Parts: sequence; C-alpha cells; structure tokens
Amino acid sequence: MKRIIQGIMIMAIMVNLFLIDISARPLYKDEVYSPEQIIIIGGDNYFPPFEFVDENGLYRGFNVDLIKAIALEMGLEVDVKPMPWYQVIMELETGGIHAIQGMKYSEERQRHYLFSKAYLESSQSIFVAADNMYIVDLMDLKNKKVAVQRNDISIDLLKEVAGVELVKTENQQDALRKLYEGDVDAYLGNRLTGKYSVQREGYQEDIKIVGEEINPEKYALATVSQHAEFLDVFNEGLLRIKEKGTYDTIYTKWFGHPISSSVEYSSKFLTITGLIFFVSLLITFIFYKWNDLLKKEVERRTIELKKESNEKEQILNSVFSGLLTVDINGIIMYANKKCEAYLKKSAHELIGKNVLETPINRLINENDYYSVINDHIPQIGKEIQVPGKKEIFIYEYNINPLKIDEHTIYGATITFKNITEIKQMQDQLKVKDKLESLGRLTANIAHEIRNPLTAIKAYVELIPEKYHKEDFRRMIVEDVPKEVKRANDIISNLLTYAKPSQPQKDLCHISEILKEVVQFYSGEAERKDIHVNLQIEDGIYAIVDEPQFRQIIINLFLNAVQVLENTEKPCIMVRLDKSNDKWIVRITDNGPGIPFNDQSEIFDPFYTTKKQGSGLGLAVCYQFVKENNGDISVQSSNKEGTTFMITFQLTKMEEKQ
Repeated sequence: MKRIIQGIMIMAIMVNLFLIDISARPLYKDEVYSPEQIIIIGGDNYFPPFEFVDENGLYRGFNVDLIKAIALEMGLEVDVKPMPWYQVIMELETGGIHAIQGMKYSEERQRHYLFSKAYLESSQSIFVAADNMYIVDLMDLKNKKVAVQRNDISIDLLKEVAGVELVKTENQQDALRKLYEGDVDAYLGNRLTGKYSVQREGYQEDIKIVGEEINPEKYALATVSQHAEFLDVFNEGLLRIKEKGTYDTIYTKWFGHPISSSVEYSSKFLTITGLIFFVSLLITFIFYKWNDLLKKEVERRTIELKKESNEKEQILNSVFSGLLTVDINGIIMYANKKCEAYLKKSAHELIGKNVLETPINRLINENDYYSVINDHIPQIGKEIQVPGKKEIFIYEYNINPLKIDEHTIYGATITFKNITEIKQMQDQLKVKDKLESLGRLTANIAHEIRNPLTAIKAYVELIPEKYHKEDFRRMIVEDVPKEVKRANDIISNLLTYAKPSQPQKDLCHISEILKEVVQFYSGEAERKDIHVNLQIEDGIYAIVDEPQFRQIIINLFLNAVQVLENTEKPCIMVRLDKSNDKWIVRITDNGPGIPFNDQSEIFDPFYTTKKQGSGLGLAVCYQFVKENNGDISVQSSNKEGTTFMITFQLTKMEEKQ
C-alpha cells in the first residue's frame, strides 16, 4: 500500500513539473509586459539546489522551476540565463537583464535593489576541514584565510571580523574545492548549497559544518527601479502557484518534505500493519548487529582516549616547570615528572596527599594558596626563598584556580621552578647596567655643573676691570645668584634621585589629590592661554605615598605646560579612570610631540631636549612611580602631541572603595 501511495505521489510531481516545462496557452496578459516581450532573468551558474548548470549543460534548480512556473501562470515569455554571480550583479546594474531570480535580502542590498515577496528563507554557514577543532563561529575567523563567492552576502558578514583574508571565487563549488585542498582555513556560504556540493563532490569525510545557522534571512527575486512593474507580476504569479499547490510540488522536488507527508489515517494504519511483520524479522538481526558495532565503537573510543591521555601526559612531562593539580580540599590529583625531580618523590608518593603536608609547602606561600582556594584570585609570578645546605634558592610559582564557571572552582594548578641562576644573571646584568649608567651620569653631572660655574668664573675674572661700572655690578648681582641657584637645583634633584626617601604609603583619595594639584597649577597654564580639560572619575582611592604622587603629577603637568609655548590652540587633558583591575592617570598635550628615537631615553637622568632643564624631572617621576608599584609609559607622535600614562594595580582594599 505504501509503495502504491508513493508511486501516485511521484507521478503527480512528474506531471506537474512536465506541465511547467511545456508550452501552454497564456492565462494572463500583463499590462506592462506583453507576451511578445521576452523577460530576461539572470541566475548563478552554480548555486545548487537553487540553480546550477548540470553535467549535461541543462540549467536546473528550484529557482529555475519557480520562474518557469510563474511565467506559465502569468503568460510571460522568460529567458533564464546562467552566469557567474558577480556577472549577474553587473548585468542587472547595466541593464543586461531585467531581474535576478534569487537573492538573499539585506538592508545594504535594499538600498540598491527592489525585492519581491519572499518565497524562501536562506542562511549562511561556516564549512571547515573535518579535523578542525578551533573554528566554531564568525569571530574564530579572525586572521584566517576564508573562501567566499564573489559578490556574495557572506562578504558583508565578515566586515566586522578583524584580519580576515578573503579568497573570492567564481562560485561556491570552487570555494569548497579550495577548502578541500587546504588552500583556505574555512568557507562561508549558503548552507543548503554547501551541503549539496559536499555530498555531490564526496567531501563528507573531509569537510563539516560548524556552529549555528548564520543570518537566516528572506530570499526573493530582485530587480532595479527601471523594472519595478515586474515585481507586481511576479508577486501575483507567486501567489497563484502557491494557491494551486505548484509551489509545494517544486519545493518537494528540490528540498523534500519539511515534515512527514500527511495521509489518511486508514492509509497510515494499513502501511504500518504491512511493515510490522518485516520489522519483526529484522529486529533480531539489527539487535545483534548493533551490539557488535557498539562493541567495536567502544574499543575504538577506548584506544582514542588512551592515545589522548598519553599525549597529554607526554606534554605535561615535557614542560620545564614542576606541575601538579589539587582538588578543592587540597588533595593532590596529578604530579608531572619535573615535579618528581624537584621534590625527590615519585608521583605515587604525592598523589592522594594534602599539598600543604608535602615538601611542596616549602616552595609556595600558604596565604597565596588560600587566596586561590577561598577567594578565587590567581597568584602569578610569585617568588619565595628556600634555604639550602650551602646557599639560598629562589623559586617562582603560579597558582591558578580550576573553574567550573565564573563563581565555582573545583581545585587548582600549581607550577613552580628554580630561578636561582636566572636571578643571579639578572643581578649581574643590573650591576653592569648601573656601572654604565654611572659613567653616563658622571659625564652629565660634570657638564651640567660646569655651565653655571663657567658663568660665575667669567664674572669673577672681570671684577677687577669692570667692578666700577654700575651696569656690570647690576648684572653680577642678578646673574650670579641665578647660576648658583641653578647649580643648587641640579644637586637637589640629583640627591632626590640618588637617595630617595622611603615612601610612606597610605590609602589616599586620588581623585581629590589630582584635582587639587591641577587646579593649583592651572594659573601657570592660563597665563599662557592653555586650555585645561579635566576628566576625573570621582571616588578612586589608592595606596600610595601622597607627596610622591603629587610630585609625579606636578612634574608631568608643568612639563606639558612648557612644551606648549609655541603651539596654536594649546590644550592639556588630565584624565583618571578605572580599567578592569587597574586605575590609570593620563596627561595629554597637543604639543609638537617627542621624536621616536628620543622616547626610549626620556626617563634617563640628565637626558633632555629643552634648552633650559636638568633632565631629572622625568627620571624622578619614573623612580617615584616604580616605588609605588606602578608603571609609566609615553605615547607620542610628531606634531600630534604626547600622552604620559601612569598605571597602578588595584589592591583588595582599593577594590572595596
């Protein structure tokens, strides 16, 4: 009975499609498009199952049958022409064709084309190699090579993805071939067309679809304003073939039934009854066959899991650091070979023990461990000194939470390594660097002190000859104290740099301090017509030495005022805000900028590009910032201004403010 019903349905489909393709008497004459006028419709030459030229050179597909059915219904003479997609677009815009038989709707395209009523929904998908495990959505295509059909809507979807290298092809078949041959990392295109081509070309074992359907959108006939009248004809024809069931016949031919076909209850009953006996005969065979396949699959998967486990074990054992994992109660679950070497104990002796009751407790700080377990705060780059028999060893360790989600952890990983030799090498390099800096510093001090001494010496030598002149006496009274003060300032700044006082850190209201300093020195800026723009977030507290912090801001603000002397519309912006776990001060000017070659040296003592200046202001700023556990950097470009950025890490106490 089922075969009879299926035969009748197949015959009905064939009759309907046959009627579409044969000539028939026009049923409708359009007022704009007469039967004598040929309507030229363009379509993609390879976009199956929508439209494609088959191996016999025939133009087939859902869109082709749909256009023919509407033309027959409306009494139109239509010429459907296949061509590459980019050429279809070009022909429509230059008047070579009247319409495109199928185009996906988008807001961008709506600005250029007119669309009929939608007759289908189309979506895009990402196709990748079967062994690709890291691409699952559009954002994963960043900095990847992606194949797309030329002029396809997929190109618009990739505009927001940074670094994508587009490989444009004539059709989607060529795009999939490039993916199969490894020329690209992924292919983005129509989901149905991609699935059709993968099956047709035999790529099922090599190419897969990843992620959800992308940008499901209406699919319709498209034209331009010159042929807007044709849309009414097409829409009327589409409505008629839907009412007659022709549309459903075409859809079923190319896409199958979206859900099971409905038949009369009695027919279903008879069909099911006829199959029961056959199914009952097969069920035993299927059971044993399935059991055998399941057994083989379990064996295969077991081998794969063992292989994966061995690979992970080898990777963990090849790292240079000792590594172990603990559960939420501190019980050791895993220890690698390097861990065994450091601790002189086997993994068997460590696993199952509490981490704080093993030799590892000498290599980490217990408080750091509890910060991870209780507060979920990673401890990175921590150092600890471990006394040995003849020397003190230095170990570096990291403790990271193992998370189930953002708020729940199930354990932690601990990595550690001996960095004693590295520290010794760093100390040696520091000594070498200090000696080199001392040489440069000595030369600069001599140069800076010699200038005021030379001026004083010149006045002293001229006293016997010119002291009786009033102008000379006035000049010596004015200039000599200035030069003495200049030498004294150099020595004072040098002492501040060389022997800084121990910072006295306390919780300070940074927002208010910054406002006070800038407002106090704004008078200097106003006298030079400099506009000062404050963007300071209120309520930011920090643990710093307040006098040192004030001096940092004073030095940087006055430095900005000085560089703006010859700048048109001079402006200084002072900004304070939080960013993640940091708070940042930015002082920006629109001055001439700092040459690129000078930027790496501006924090060195006595290095200056000013005619008047000791070159110690920025060096003192750098030292004060470092003493308060912060960082200072500069961003500058020629004639576009300079930004000094001071960054401090938020502490627990600051986070609660």
